[in-house]
Amino acid sequence: MGQIVHGTENGESLYIYGTYSDLNAAFNFGPQSKNDAAAFTEFSKALDNAKYSKTFTRVLIKRY
Repeated sequence: MGQIVHGTENGESLYIYGTYSDLNAAFNFGPQSKNDAAAFTEFSKALDNAKYSKTFTRVLIKRY
């Protein structure tokens, strides 16, 4: 189970794979307390100035 993130600069899509114990856990993902929310906010602020780089890997699976 995961999610598709789309709308990148060249129209690419990205699939983020995630695992959960059950469907209920997947739907209730996220901070569960004020402390969790505060920790996530602090983490996000720490990454505010981060620079990201990307790479591409393409493999031909089959030609039609």
